[in-house]
Amino acid sequence: MMRIHLYEYKGKAFYIEEGEVVEIFIKSRVMVDPAYFREI
Repeated sequence: MMRIHLYEYKGKAFYIEEGEVVEIFIKSRVMVDPAYFREI
């Protein structure tokens, strides 16, 4: 059974905006959902 995990993360994050990869620095909590990740 895969479970959702919550982590505290500090470092680089990336997202795509208008076809371009944008790099940002974050200090936040991140939720990891392996089942959803496999689905997409």
